Amino acid sequence: MIFYNMDKIAENAGIQNKYMLTLVIAQRARQLSEMRVAPAEGEEEDEKYISQALQEMESGRLSVSFNTVNPQPLPGETNGPSSMAE
Repeated sequence: MIFYNMDKIAENAGIQNKYMLTLVIAQRARQLSEMRVAPAEGEEEDEKYISQALQEMESGRLSVSFNTVNPQPLPGETNGPSSMAE
């Protein structure tokens, strides 16, 4: 079993939240599973999709970008979503 340094992978990928990193890797593993991608050269035949996704992140073959969305006020709110906390 290969152990991955999640802190290093997160730092290299520019992801500051380990939970977000987990979601990204899980999504990529799901994509690989659905596509049933053959392992790349040098990778084991019976390697798990999660391991493939981790290797892609570690090697830099998989990059991530996040789109920031500005929340719009809900009907009846005057100062956006934070006004509900008052």
